[in-house]
Amino acid sequence: MTASHQNRANFIKGHRHRAPGSCAKGGLRLLFALCMTMHLDACMDLNSTENPDRLISGRIVVEKITQRHFSVLKSAPVHPGDWMLTSPIGTLLVSGTASASGTRSTLGEIIGIWRDNTFFDNLSAVSFRPVIDGSPSQLRLAKIHPARFNGAAGLQITWNDIDNQLSQRTFISYAEQTRSFKISSRIRNTGDQTIRNVFVNTSFAGDGGFPFAPGLGFVDAESQGSAAWIAFKGQQLSTALVRSGKPYEVTFQFDPHGPYQNHARIGDWTLPAGASAIFDQHILVAEGGLEAIAHSAWQIAGVSVGRISGTALPMQSWGEISIANRTGHPVMVVDVSKGGFFEAYVPFGDYTVSLVTPGGIQGKSLQLTGDTPAADVAFSTVPPGTVHYLVFDRDMHSLPARLVIHGISPTPNPTLGPRYKASGAENIRYCGKGAGSFELPSGTYRVLVTHGPEFSIDEKIFTVQPGRHVSLQFELTEEIYRDGWLSADFHLHAEPSYDSDISLADRLISLYAENLDIAVATDHNAVTDYSIAFKDLPFSPPHVVRTVSGVEVTTKKPDWGHFNIWPWPAQESPPPWMGQTAEDIFSFSRAHHPEAIIQVNHPRMTMYDVGYFNLAGLNTTQGEFEKYGASFDFDTIEVFNGMDLNYLENVAENLEEWYRLLNQGHRYVATGNSDSHFLVGHFAGYPRNYLRIPENTAKTEPGALPTDRTIAAAVREGHLFVSNGPFLLADIGDASFGDTVSVKRNAPHPIYLEVRSPSWLPVDTAQVIVNGESVQQAALPALDETGIQTVELPLMFDKDAWVVVKVTGNCDMNRILPGSRTSPLAFGNPIWVTVHD
Repeated sequence: MTASHQNRANFIKGHRHRAPGSCAKGGLRLLFALCMTMHLDACMDLNSTENPDRLISGRIVVEKITQRHFSVLKSAPVHPGDWMLTSPIGTLLVSGTASASGTRSTLGEIIGIWRDNTFFDNLSAVSFRPVIDGSPSQLRLAKIHPARFNGAAGLQITWNDIDNQLSQRTFISYAEQTRSFKISSRIRNTGDQTIRNVFVNTSFAGDGGFPFAPGLGFVDAESQGSAAWIAFKGQQLSTALVRSGKPYEVTFQFDPHGPYQNHARIGDWTLPAGASAIFDQHILVAEGGLEAIAHSAWQIAGVSVGRISGTALPMQSWGEISIANRTGHPVMVVDVSKGGFFEAYVPFGDYTVSLVTPGGIQGKSLQLTGDTPAADVAFSTVPPGTVHYLVFDRDMHSLPARLVIHGISPTPNPTLGPRYKASGAENIRYCGKGAGSFELPSGTYRVLVTHGPEFSIDEKIFTVQPGRHVSLQFELTEEIYRDGWLSADFHLHAEPSYDSDISLADRLISLYAENLDIAVATDHNAVTDYSIAFKDLPFSPPHVVRTVSGVEVTTKKPDWGHFNIWPWPAQESPPPWMGQTAEDIFSFSRAHHPEAIIQVNHPRMTMYDVGYFNLAGLNTTQGEFEKYGASFDFDTIEVFNGMDLNYLENVAENLEEWYRLLNQGHRYVATGNSDSHFLVGHFAGYPRNYLRIPENTAKTEPGALPTDRTIAAAVREGHLFVSNGPFLLADIGDASFGDTVSVKRNAPHPIYLEVRSPSWLPVDTAQVIVNGESVQQAALPALDETGIQTVELPLMFDKDAWVVVKVTGNCDMNRILPGSRTSPLAFGNPIWVTVHD
């Protein structure tokens, strides 16, 4: 689907027009509401507990989180003062404190479910906020404490509206009958006037994957609709949010990386003074796919369902059943068990049942009715072919690599797995040890193998037959010699980010495949350390990758944009990001870790308005911010973001703004980073930085890499160039990127450029910019077997200056970066020139 990019508030409907009716009917409605209020007040009358911080009832434990819990809740973003409700299906975590760093948007919000160290694998945020006439009410947490209701132990949360119009009381407990967390809420009119058009907006988010809604399928673009329940299928767990009775009106929101916030609307009430409305919701948690939670979800939603079951034999390495309605949208998606069996529950109706396996896709039609509420389907699977591969260099050493597999018409592109799995991300596979195998349906394919832009590529066409084996060998040659320059990506995401589902181990595999030396972890408001995942790699790493812990500070209320800050100790909380100004964030970071790099990410990104320069109103011509609280106290600007690979005109505009800032005396360093959130479409290391570090600190022993502080110091000095492929060197005398050279006024001082390009990436044009003005442009010699293109261009200086060089090419890089239409681009940081007589 294609995102519609609707306004985020479009799902809120205005006043519902009421048809003229009798006063008697209105009076009956009012009387009913008043009676319900009395009943609900009695129902929600909760007994106090003796211990205000802990309540135990059988297998249920409700307690306030203290420091002693952190040895268990190791990776959960909780603070002392938050709450946990432990049950047989897991531990529900609720925010109860603003925390010292001020990183909470809503107190009393469900912030995740802890179960066997699977925190980043389920619903990551659920909050409930009343809306009046389209405007969210301003609730303040009044009290949160353990309580009992009808004998059940739980957590009671009370909010009051700052406008004294509403109060909200929510009781969270464990429901044994449905094996779910039950969330019972009451909205009460505490004012003296009738309130109309009241509903509750349940905001929810998951970690990484697309949300699933029956009838909508896995939602991969902004959309609206009606759904009985909403679920997230994680790598180990599936979780669902379901309402008792009526379906939700749902709105799914996306940012450039994927789903980031979703809303489920409940109610449309008119509340007289003192009247209340109540509603129940449930959170289901279970191991496995959607089949593990679907039957209970339909039951809670009050929907009558039939059963579709069957076999897919002989069983293959994996299988998935998709059950689509007449419109072609999946109502249910379930995994085939290891024994080749499947079972799914769906409402009565007409369906197409499709089986997807490594051997291909098969489909059958059927109907479920009240008279025939069950159907059995038997699939005879077609065995796939198996492709074995080896990737090595000219010395027969195995190489990590990325494999891109395309079907040759009429064979379609294969789907090897979800976009966050290194073993198969759509039609791409990452290998860490240079050897492996994968399965494909019968057909004819082309596979292209890469190991970063310094190596050649290899490509082969082959045919797969059912049950047969194919063996392929690929030789990649190192075509660019880097002479000690280190490749680095300072902007990467994995499963700790709300919008990525890549495991830390799979992220490491992608770094090896793309031949990166340095990788900075920058998850949204989470400090991540990739090094803890080296033990999870299914191979012995061929070389050292220096991983640096960091964070992408993602601001809210107000929005200032996104800032990468690194190195940042993995054991520390991220800098404050809620309700902070940019100046606050920068000052906090300088005070706590003055050696850290502060980077402005995608400074002018207009999509979803996450660019700091836009949000702060930076006028680079005048060198001023419009917004109070903005600050110039940062070190680097992400001039080239991976999402601009298809929009190099945006990079050109960022370069021009960077030039203007340099002319105003700001010595900001330009960087280029992938901002990779997935393993397909967002490729780590495209673009990347090439970093030069003084020889005496670069390597202390064979295979070693510099320390985090040494890396940060070299970046701050500007000893780097940015590239999506070409390798660029430039010298004025002995000075290169980030260096200063002293020259004689008005005397000729040539600049020497050397471009090293792999055979598949020709570069044809070089440009020299002095103090923001293009002073030289030249065609580069044709690329020959050496892979080196050189040019010397005359320069003369009558005053102090800075010099930036840029090289470009016209070839299409889509073969290497599927889905992109980018072309070669590299540019360096300034060489600083001082003039003497």
